[in-house]
Amino acid sequence: MRPSDLFYSPMEEEFEKWLSRFATLEDLFSSRDQLYAKLGRQQIDGTIEDKAIVSGLVYLGPNSHVKSGAVLSGPLIVGPDCVVECGARIFGRSFIGTGSQLRAGSFVSDSILMNRCTISENSVVQNCVLGSDVLVRAGCLVGDAAAQAPDLVAFVGDGAQLGLGAIICPGSIVALSDKVAAGSVVRSS
Repeated sequence: MRPSDLFYSPMEEEFEKWLSRFATLEDLFSSRDQLYAKLGRQQIDGTIEDKAIVSGLVYLGPNSHVKSGAVLSGPLIVGPDCVVECGARIFGRSFIGTGSQLRAGSFVSDSILMNRCTISENSVVQNCVLGSDVLVRAGCLVGDAAAQAPDLVAFVGDGAQLGLGAIICPGSIVALSDKVAAGSVVRSS
């Protein structure tokens, strides 16, 4: 499957050009390390409240807000206009796209979230790629939280919605605009 199969068309020309460089979804996922190599130092253009913890190579985009009690540990990039609520945690090798929201108690690690993703309360997103406008409802497990299969990446296409407590297993693909019912388990094929 090509990366463009998971994202809406037409795409912005610049994004389309960038996306076309990758022959497979795995190529797209591995390219994130190129972003961190360019980072080189911590750069904070957003707001960090007292008692939030930010360590390592972290880029926080303009108008982004990290609330008290949140933890960011780089290398990671949080784009513009994002909100990281109290108790949310983002750990290394992650890219959070413009306008995304990580709600209280959510956890993201080793993942790429495109623009306007919402990760609801107490959800875990690890070792996966989420397209734009993805809604992950409370209590979901997306990817490989136990890191038992670090080579298998979960992919969720643009506009997909994951119901309460849904589980998306490593190596699974959720197509664009799919709705996964509450409590469902999506396994790799």
